[in-house]
Amino acid sequence: MDLNRGWKRDLGEPTLAPTSTYFNSSLRVAPALSLRAGFDNRRSVRLYRDRVTPETEFDDRWRQGSWGGLSLDLAGHLRLGGEARTSAIGGSRRLNGWSGAAELVRLGPLEAALRGRLSHAKGAGIESDLASLGLGLDPMAWSHVEVTGGLRHTKDPLAGTKEDTRWESADLDLTLARRTYLNASLQRDHGGLTSGSQAYFGLSWRF
Repeated sequence: MDLNRGWKRDLGEPTLAPTSTYFNSSLRVAPALSLRAGFDNRRSVRLYRDRVTPETEFDDRWRQGSWGGLSLDLAGHLRLGGEARTSAIGGSRRLNGWSGAAELVRLGPLEAALRGRLSHAKGAGIESDLASLGLGLDPMAWSHVEVTGGLRHTKDPLAGTKEDTRWESADLDLTLARRTYLNASLQRDHGGLTSGSQAYFGLSWRF
């Protein structure tokens, strides 16, 4: 909360203004059902990321605003989720969107997990859709492998432009000697302005 006095009040600012506010809440209303809601009006949200993907770019673009959603766990292996979000750029350019996700977890001896997501956002002259599918496996108790692929489509009706971006990625996480962790990823992007490949390797030691 900002307390505005003096010249700020003279220029029309309110005495109290929630100019950098963020909250996120989650409520489990039943053993299998959770509800969540949040609000974010921070003017500049900077996040450190090891990797930038079309999916993270999609989410960051619509980060400011308010949202509500739910998740439902069924039969111990199926998790369904949904979220609706609304935000505004400069307090006037309204953006609305939704996301739906499904996840199958703890499948077979490899503890496989299959994840899918569909998202849509529209407003401020832009319309964007995203679809992704991923598969994760635990071949050993100390290892995790995951492959992901997806498509992001963006359309600007006013400018008459369209952009399609596809990506595939592979990730490997290893736990070595109980306190040492190795992770690596390789990603390939196609189409649009983000064509290229990026690789990431990390080695960490916990003490």
